[in-house]
Amino acid sequence: MSVEVTLVRGVEVDGTRHREAVVGPVSGAVVDLVASQGQALPPAARLSLLLQRCLARLGPWEAPTLDQVRLLSVGDRDALALQLHAITFGDRIEGVLDCPACSEPMDVEFSAASLLLPPEEADGAPGLRPPTGRDLEEAARIAAHDPAAAVRHLTRACAEEAGEAMTAEQEAEVAIALAALEPQSDLFLDLACPDCGATFQVPFDPVDFLLRELAAEADALHREVHLLALHYHWSEREILELSPGKRRVYLDLLATSTTGEVPG
Repeated sequence: MSVEVTLVRGVEVDGTRHREAVVGPVSGAVVDLVASQGQALPPAARLSLLLQRCLARLGPWEAPTLDQVRLLSVGDRDALALQLHAITFGDRIEGVLDCPACSEPMDVEFSAASLLLPPEEADGAPGLRPPTGRDLEEAARIAAHDPAAAVRHLTRACAEEAGEAMTAEQEAEVAIALAALEPQSDLFLDLACPDCGATFQVPFDPVDFLLRELAAEADALHREVHLLALHYHWSEREILELSPGKRRVYLDLLATSTTGEVPG
């Protein structure tokens, strides 16, 4: 099921800013495609590929191209990652981490929707623009050889008037200003340990979480295709076009039927 979303920044086309988009769930075919890229693509490029396959519309563009998707700001990309999680796997996000005070493991559960900031008009800053997908992908390519140069590239690309004349101190100031420009990409969870009562914050990266969840989904995908093809006689293409949630419905039916096989 596709949903309409309102982006914080959106895309500017011919002087008009468009903030509307339509995004659908991640099908098995897209999971397989993104997984097949593996480590060949950095996370920023994998997310661009994922968004290009799942966005039915971006502003005025139906079925946007990769280059069009790369125009999205880092905050909009993070928001869409949360939307993709919600419509593909459900709104609930779960995890386990160790308490920094007592080191005891603790379960963490929260809502993807609770991390989505309201789609209000984005703040601006003179001479600055937020990083886009294109910026992130280019920085990732540079980082493979020189991480420090990648940071310099990103800050200078977003400081539109500074160019190459920036000092290290100015670069640090720009980095802080850019984080303030895109609060959606700077998320923290407020947590309390049930064992010792300590309260603390941890950063949450929705893109990293979604990509890791899709990687785990890909590990079970071929077995699920085998089971569904065996029992329902659907083609691989038909099965891969199902979302993970829809596949799970049929797998659960097989698991509870007298002739079914429990997925492992």
